[in-house]
Amino acid sequence: MIREVRREEIPACIRVIRNSHQTVVDMFGFTIENAPGYVAFATDGNCLLWHMDSEQQLMFMEEENGIIRDSPCF
Repeated sequence: MIREVRREEIPACIRVIRNSHQTVVDMFGFTIENAPGYVAFATDGNCLLWHMDSEQQLMFMEEENGIIRDSPCF
Protein backbone atom coordinates (compact mmCIF):
# COMPACT_ATOMS: atom_id res chain seq x y z
CA MET A 1 0.00 0.00 0.00
CA ILE A 2 1.28 3.47 -0.82
CA ARG A 3 0.48 6.12 1.76
CA GLU A 4 1.62 9.52 3.00
CA VAL A 5 4.67 9.65 5.28
CA ARG A 6 4.15 10.62 8.91
CA ARG A 7 6.67 12.83 10.72
CA GLU A 8 7.84 10.01 12.97
CA GLU A 9 8.75 7.97 9.87
CA ILE A 10 11.36 10.47 8.60
CA PRO A 11 14.27 8.34 9.94
CA ALA A 12 12.97 5.34 7.98
CA CYS A 13 12.73 7.48 4.84
CA ILE A 14 16.34 8.59 5.26
CA ARG A 15 17.37 4.94 5.51
CA VAL A 16 15.43 4.10 2.33
CA ILE A 17 16.94 7.06 0.43
CA ARG A 18 20.47 6.12 1.46
CA ASN A 19 19.97 2.42 0.72
CA SER A 20 18.47 3.16 -2.69
CA HIS A 21 21.59 5.15 -3.67
CA GLN A 22 24.14 2.68 -2.31
CA THR A 23 24.84 1.10 -5.71
CA VAL A 24 25.84 4.47 -7.19
CA VAL A 25 27.89 5.32 -4.09
CA ASP A 26 29.79 2.05 -4.43
CA MET A 27 30.14 2.23 -8.22
CA PHE A 28 31.66 5.72 -8.25
CA GLY A 29 33.45 5.59 -4.91
CA PHE A 30 31.44 8.46 -3.48
CA THR A 31 32.02 9.32 0.16
CA ILE A 32 30.71 12.09 2.35
CA GLU A 33 34.14 13.72 1.99
CA ASN A 34 34.33 13.71 -1.83
CA ALA A 35 30.61 14.13 -2.60
CA PRO A 36 28.93 15.80 0.41
CA GLY A 37 26.11 17.17 -1.75
CA TYR A 38 25.14 13.77 -3.15
CA VAL A 39 21.61 12.87 -2.06
CA ALA A 40 22.73 9.81 -0.09
CA PHE A 41 24.80 12.05 2.17
CA ALA A 42 22.96 15.38 1.97
CA THR A 43 19.53 14.09 2.98
CA ASP A 44 18.86 14.25 6.69
CA GLY A 45 15.92 14.66 9.02
CA ASN A 46 16.10 18.45 9.05
CA CYS A 47 16.07 18.54 5.25
CA LEU A 48 13.03 16.29 4.92
CA LEU A 49 11.15 18.04 7.70
CA TRP A 50 11.86 21.38 6.03
CA HIS A 51 10.39 20.07 2.76
CA MET A 52 7.41 18.65 4.62
CA ASP A 53 6.72 21.77 6.72
CA SER A 54 8.02 24.80 4.84
CA GLU A 55 7.39 23.67 1.29
CA GLN A 56 4.40 21.53 2.24
CA GLN A 57 5.67 18.79 -0.04
CA LEU A 58 3.80 15.54 0.17
CA MET A 59 5.94 12.46 0.74
CA PHE A 60 4.79 8.94 0.17
CA MET A 61 6.05 5.52 1.12
CA GLU A 62 5.27 1.97 0.21
CA GLU A 63 4.30 -0.28 3.07
CA GLU A 64 3.55 -3.98 3.09
CA ASN A 65 2.02 -5.61 6.16
CA GLY A 66 3.07 -2.63 8.27
CA ILE A 67 6.69 -2.76 7.07
CA ILE A 68 8.22 0.09 5.09
CA ARG A 69 9.41 -1.25 1.76
CA ASP A 70 12.85 -0.43 0.44
CA SER A 71 11.67 2.05 -2.17
CA PRO A 72 11.97 5.86 -2.35
CA CYS A 73 9.69 7.93 -0.11
CA PHE A 74 9.09 10.73 -2.62
